[in-house]
Amino acid sequence: MKLRWKNFKRIDLCKIKKWLKINPVITKFANSPIFHDYKYFIKKDTKYILGKNLFLKKVYHKRRLVGIIFIYCDDRNITINPIIVNPKYAHNGYGKAIISDFINNHFAITNQLANKITIGVTSDNYIALRLFKSLNFKLDNIHPNQDYYDYVFYLEN
Repeated sequence: MKLRWKNFKRIDLCKIKKWLKINPVITKFANSPIFHDYKYFIKKDTKYILGKNLFLKKVYHKRRLVGIIFIYCDDRNITINPIIVNPKYAHNGYGKAIISDFINNHFAITNQLANKITIGVTSDNYIALRLFKSLNFKLDNIHPNQDYYDYVFYLEN
């Protein structure tokens, strides 16, 4: 499946408003400061700078917007959280395709070399947990409140 990656822009918010009504997890992230004020991540007190080590990407298959992904890069480690698949195309393999394509093309997408990719997931997101395991991600960390996990994929360089 050939995917195209484009930068997410503030104007793109209108494209995902319908998604918000369908999935409360998406609503949580859509209400975060990153969606509403890019300057939030450009302040001096943060280590993430949009376009340098923080990326918001739209993912297209053909002409369809199939997903949005947040990518944080830090010292050869890449963290993805969240991956949001367009609910209209959910359960059609797009989540797997997005993650697989990112693993294979992470440098072209971020211009960052990485040793590992970490994905965060809530413990009740059984579909995502099964997906990450199927792509050979390994459980790396269970957060103290035990309802949030980090899964890691180690890259061969």
